[in-house]
This record gives sequence, structure tokens and C-alpha cells, in this order.
Amino acid sequence: MLCDECHKHEASIYVTEITSQGQIEHHLCEFCATKLGLLAEKQNVFSINDFLSGIFNHEPKTTKHSDTNNFKKPLICPSHN
Repeated sequence: MLCDECHKHEASIYVTEITSQGQIEHHLCEFCATKLGLLAEKQNVFSINDFLSGIFNHEPKTTKHSDTNNFKKPLICPSHN
């Protein structure tokens, strides 16, 4: 099925709009859905290679033993004293 908006690309996004007159179905390609603001642009997408290299190059943080004694006191509601 072709995109309802551009009539050029294959529709891969299906949106059902519910109005007071009933339901309206929209069949959109990825390009038109992005143009209409229904999909986020792929600016922050990273590859599986980036993901795996981030995992395997990760160095765990070292904790100091003195940090474990610096816990904050729990908050207690004054009305429950």
C-alpha cells in the first residue's frame, strides 16, 4: 500500500485518528511520518557496533570505603514522631 501523503513510498506506519465523526486511518511512509512529526528523526541512533564497543570499553567506577559511610539519614515526616 502506498503512502497516503506522498503516494510514492510504501506505507509502513499506520495511524488511527479518532475524531468526533469516527475513526480515520492514515497509512504513511517513514519519510512522511517523520515530516509530520509522528516519528523522531534518527539523530541519536547508534549502531550495534557503537553499543557493543561502549559496553566492552566501559571501566567500572571504583568506590572508596569511606563513601559507604556517608549515607544520608532517612527522611522522617514530623507528624509521625
